[in-house]
Amino acid sequence: MVILELLHTAYPGGMDTKSLWFAVDNLGYAMPIEHLYAHIKYLEEKGYVKQESRKGHGFAIDWVTLTASGWDFIDGHITDEKGIDTSI
Repeated sequence: MVILELLHTAYPGGMDTKSLWFAVDNLGYAMPIEHLYAHIKYLEEKGYVKQESRKGHGFAIDWVTLTASGWDFIDGHITDEKGIDTSI
C-alpha cells in the first residue's frame, strides 16, 4: 500500500524506482531493491501500476506510474482486493 500511496502523490506523473526505493526506506520499510521490484511486478500484474524503462543519453531509468485502477484502489472504489495489505 505504501508504494501505491507514494505513486498517488506523484500522479499523473510517476517516480523512478531508485527514488521510490529511497522513499519507501525513509518511511521505515527498508528492503533490498530486488524486493521492491517484486512488489512493483505484482502491482503491475494486478493492473495498479505501470512500469517502463526510459532511455536517455547512455543510461536507462525504470519509471513507475499509478494507473487509473490504482487510483480507484487508493480511493476505496475497489474493495475486494485480497493480495494487498491495506493496514500500512
